[in-house]
Amino acid sequence: MERIADLPALKNLSKIPFVAPDQPVSDAIEMMSQKNLGALLILKHGQVVGIFSERDYARKLLLQGRSSLLTPIQDVMVKDVLFVTPEFTLEEALALMTSKKIRHLPVLDKSLNVLALLTIDEIVEGLISKKEFIIHELTRYISGESAPTVGSEFLQIKKKVRGLYLSESTKVSA
Repeated sequence: MERIADLPALKNLSKIPFVAPDQPVSDAIEMMSQKNLGALLILKHGQVVGIFSERDYARKLLLQGRSSLLTPIQDVMVKDVLFVTPEFTLEEALALMTSKKIRHLPVLDKSLNVLALLTIDEIVEGLISKKEFIIHELTRYISGESAPTVGSEFLQIKKKVRGLYLSESTKVSA
């Protein structure tokens, strides 16, 4: 099973956008818009104290007629933040997200420092990628195809067969 630590989001760690709990909601919305994010972590002294999503904005501000300029993020953020560590499997993370109906999940290290904020799309893409690799390897094994040798080049050709796409490895002559 693939672990959270194997996802590209954890291999390319960059600065994770966040806001402080006392900032107005409008700051969070502006940052989410600029960075094309659906959710934002709320940090205080480097530690996660909340998470705020587009869903929170719609339900806790718009529908209640509150002002995003006057409302501090701490009044509308989710305070009980669920998270995973890099040791979790993708299956465990997906199960947590689907059972709790959440689309964003922070990854924290053992010291509770933020490593990433994953989306359900990233988890699903990781699972699909792994499954596609397993299917390819099993297909190659069943067909009796030998394993590629070091230095050989292979070209992936996709053939459409009865509405399904099958991959076939073909050696490219140098």
